[in-house]
Amino acid sequence: MKRQTIYLLQITYNYGEIFSAYSDQEMALAGLAAYVRENWLDEMGSEPMPSDEGEAISDYFHACEDYESYGIHELELDGEALGEVNRA
Repeated sequence: MKRQTIYLLQITYNYGEIFSAYSDQEMALAGLAAYVRENWLDEMGSEPMPSDEGEAISDYFHACEDYESYGIHELELDGEALGEVNRA
């Protein structure tokens, strides 16, 4: 059975958790950067967002460490499990 690696982005915040699956780690980081861009103004106010995405992610989660966190989890799934994910 064919196995595939996916990267699961988990963001925990005040109201729960967000999960997103990606085919590679770079795409998961891009998804995380998009989350930071969308929420920067609400959480960081007038502080300018760094142009470097890695720095922006680091600054954002450092400032929000008491109530927001993230993880990128590498998972291997077999073909049967992937079919179940695709149907969900």
